[in-house]
Amino acid sequence: VAEKQITIEAGKETFLDLSDVKVEEAVMGKIYFDVSPSEAKLYVDGKIVDHSRLQSLSMGLHQLSATADGYDSVTRYFNVGKETSSVEVVLESKGGDSDTEEEEQSQTEGCFIFVTAPVDVEVYFDGNYIGRCPVSVAKKAGSHTITIRKTGYETRTYTVLIENTAKDVYYSFDALAPASTTTSTSGTATSASDSSSTTTSTSSASTSTGSVSGNP
Repeated sequence: VAEKQITIEAGKETFLDLSDVKVEEAVMGKIYFDVSPSEAKLYVDGKIVDHSRLQSLSMGLHQLSATADGYDSVTRYFNVGKETSSVEVVLESKGGDSDTEEEEQSQTEGCFIFVTAPVDVEVYFDGNYIGRCPVSVAKKAGSHTITIRKTGYETRTYTVLIENTAKDVYYSFDALAPASTTTSTSGTATSASDSSSTTTSTSSASTSTGSVSGNP
């Protein structure tokens, strides 16, 4: 937003010259989209893009969607926060490829992963922005990463192992430390599948990365 102060006198015509006002250009980032299957159509902020080429997008939050014949469509948000980064988009075949996949999907269907603390930090699940804490995301079995960040504070990334069970999972992480030149940090996360049982895991990491395992 550009600002300029002017004085307007009663009864006199005033001309506004904005030729000397400079508007800062939007900061851009380069994004590579790794899309599977390769023939899928990819849309970013409602516009189709050629995902075989490096794309230039403004820093901040964007929405993507992908479609392909015989596959379930994908719609989600992603954040451009680096000069160069990549976004993986994988579409699943309709109906699944085997009885085992169908069984795994039925175990977690309708369940969620909840991140309850610290409040008001940005939360990313497998690199994709999902909102500000407290927040939830659809449960998926397997190994995943949860990143929490806030301007002026150290960013932390945790690796969580989600089991294939029909229960919600809850994670509560330590408050972020103010950004500094510290070379190592530690993080603590509490996870629980219901209100009657909790499991606490503690992890250490280089710079701002942690690792925890959840027991849904």
